[in-house]
Parts: sequence; C-alpha cells; structure tokens
Amino acid sequence: MEEAKTKKISAESLETFITELFEKANMSKKDAVFHAKALVKSNLWGWIHMVSFVCQLTSTEC
Repeated sequence: MEEAKTKKISAESLETFITELFEKANMSKKDAVFHAKALVKSNLWGWIHMVSFVCQLTSTEC
C-alpha cells in the first residue's frame, strides 16, 4: 500500500478553496468568505497553541 503524501498549502489558498466550496453549496459570497476565514484561522490558532504547548513540555525553543 502506498504511503499517504502531505502537501503544504498557504492559508490564503485554503481560504479561497473553502470559500468556493461554500459558494457551490449556495452560501452567499459574503458569508462564504467570512466562514472560510473563520474556519482557517481557528484551525491555525489550534495548531499554534499545540506547537507552543509541545515546546513548553519539551523545554525546547520553537
């Protein structure tokens, strides 16, 4: 079985992609942009806090 590959993308690209998905689900452009930004930012905040926590636990500088 082939190993899964990870591809990094920018937050802006992800926001654009999610906005387009929301619009295709009949969400207004204004609402789609708002919710896509909120979704991506909340995910990034969670990641930043997790990295910070791991750095504190391991006493490493991140």
